[in-house]
Amino acid sequence: MPSSELQQLNETMQAACRKLHKNRQALAAIASALNYIRSQYSDKEEMTKSDRIISNICEPLDDVLLESTLLVAHTFHEHETARDALNAYHRSALNSTANQAEST
Repeated sequence: MPSSELQQLNETMQAACRKLHKNRQALAAIASALNYIRSQYSDKEEMTKSDRIISNICEPLDDVLLESTLLVAHTFHEHETARDALNAYHRSALNSTANQAEST
């Protein structure tokens, strides 16, 4: 495998790492916001006006949280694929070096 291919594998791996980190941060921020917002519900039996506002905020955020979770799962898969390709490259290079050493 040429070094340009190794460079491409490294770049792909690094991009996947950055993307995964960014998506995990977004997921944590959304979950934290939802947790805080939900903590503001009133203790009353009937839903108050502020409770309805909180519900109106939480519903779309729940959807965003789900989408973000799926995005993190997809990005994690991309990261694993890039890591596996990079590891396979290194294993192949090690095997090639070992075979050359045996033949000399």
